[in-house]
Amino acid sequence: MKQAAVLIPLLFNNSNSSNSSNSSNKNNSKNNLSNYEVLFTQRSANLKHHSGENSFPGGGLDFTTDNNNLLTTALREAQEEINLLPEQTNIIYKLPKQYRSISNYMTSAFVGVINNSNSEVNLQKNPQEVAEIFTIPLSFLLQKNSFKRKYILLKNGRKLKFVTTTYNNHFIWGITGRILFDFINTIKKFNYKKLL
Repeated sequence: MKQAAVLIPLLFNNSNSSNSSNSSNKNNSKNNLSNYEVLFTQRSANLKHHSGENSFPGGGLDFTTDNNNLLTTALREAQEEINLLPEQTNIIYKLPKQYRSISNYMTSAFVGVINNSNSEVNLQKNPQEVAEIFTIPLSFLLQKNSFKRKYILLKNGRKLKFVTTTYNNHFIWGITGRILFDFINTIKKFNYKKLL
């Protein structure tokens, strides 16, 4: 089975902590998950697979450049898609399981905090792959009813169950929805503290 990897980028929202005047308060606000947002991309309509869908930056393992390392894959794809350099991301967690996509990839997911206190971070979409970059606040995703379970009936009569969330008209579902749901449940399981 083909291997793939995605990056779940966490972006610190400076505006949520702008009232903190001294450096110790700012450091405390950086430890508060409610001040972070999860970054997503909307895939270009020109792409062959999953066009127009909302997803995390990521893609398939490239044996010629990735040295069989899925973290390298996730960071390389984030650089290609949104101009996020590997050194601008602090990897803090890897989700323990892999996720099988309908296109037959086994996908690993890595959580990374973007070091946006550095002015050199300049996120830009690659128009060949990405139509839009957007974020969803962790504070929203941590709410009790932020996720819904839905079903679709396949042609073979089988029911396919999936997890969704919607924020500002951005609909998250499929493998991205499953990864996001598991990530949020991991945060809740560890009482919001162990990941940062």
